[in-house]
Amino acid sequence: MNDIGKDRYTSYADKLKAEKEAFDGIKDVIIYGAYNYFIKKFSAANKKHVNSTLIEDLLKSLPKQFIEFFIIILFVLFSFFYFKFDDSFSNYFITISVFFLASYKLLPISNKIFLTLQLLKIKTYGFQQVYNEIMDGYQNNKTNTDNETSFNNSLEFKNVSYRYPVGKNNVLDNINFKIKKNQITGIFGESGSGKSTLLNLLCGLIEPTNGQVLIDDKPLTQMNESWLKQIGYVPQNSYLISETVSENIAFGIDKENINLDLVKEIISKTKLDQFIKHHGEDVNFLLKQDGKNISGGQIQRIAIARALYRKPNLLILDESTSALDYETESEILKLIKDIKDITVVFVTHRKHTLNICDFVYEIKDNTLVEKKT
Repeated sequence: MNDIGKDRYTSYADKLKAEKEAFDGIKDVIIYGAYNYFIKKFSAANKKHVNSTLIEDLLKSLPKQFIEFFIIILFVLFSFFYFKFDDSFSNYFITISVFFLASYKLLPISNKIFLTLQLLKIKTYGFQQVYNEIMDGYQNNKTNTDNETSFNNSLEFKNVSYRYPVGKNNVLDNINFKIKKNQITGIFGESGSGKSTLLNLLCGLIEPTNGQVLIDDKPLTQMNESWLKQIGYVPQNSYLISETVSENIAFGIDKENINLDLVKEIISKTKLDQFIKHHGEDVNFLLKQDGKNISGGQIQRIAIARALYRKPNLLILDESTSALDYETESEILKLIKDIKDITVVFVTHRKHTLNICDFVYEIKDNTLVEKKT
């Protein structure tokens, strides 16, 4: 019983962990296509939890079932011996008794079955709505997967405006700019100016209300899987799962499929090897959820390593150094500057960090203005 209780407790904790990690980092999950990774984690934990719960419930009900079964046997035996000299009456009485007792035991079960069927009918509508949403998203992704997107020359915003579905005014209005391949482009603006919205448009997570986002002069479609696979994304508050360093870098990839040689190469490139050696560990060093056992600078390095693991064509840094101290920020900026053969879009509200950029734009009054570097 102790083992069953332990399995139920740990599997339930694993379920909650998989849910929390998936939803806390939903943007990473979408961009890196880590759906199946978290579905597998949740399904394995859920199956274990269901099995242990069923066994526990069965074991809890066994004493009651044995007692009831024993009472029925005693009643039938007593009736049989009491009326054994009167065959006709005794047969009739025993038969009636057995049917009565069986009916008595079946009635609660029948009620449960009836109530369960009614509950299923009631819940069918909600289930159907969720199913339709999932299938619509699946079909859209399937369609977009067929449209291969190549990025060899430039990204361009052409007369792009965006207004949220519930909003009355444009968050971004008539945005026009072009990013050439392998350039570092800086975008700055105050909080709430529309920087994150612009990045969501660039990733294809949302579609413009007006205008087009063009990749090599071809319109970008929403949730284009081919395009998302070419993006490395580093947010301000980088999110780590409570797994090893290698699993965090190869985010969304099953442990047995991780390219450890590539992980070690990126660890060296991002200067994480010194940090790992300091802890006396290797790539299997276990990180706590949200990186609670490492510094903010190391968290950002792991997030950059995660982005580089996929060898992206476009690296997006969304306020990635804003929460760091000056010294750590300088180290991260140097690391970004030293990355070769990659297009970088660096979004920040700290103007002094834009020195590494080839071109700089400011979002002001819902539009984009080029600034001198």
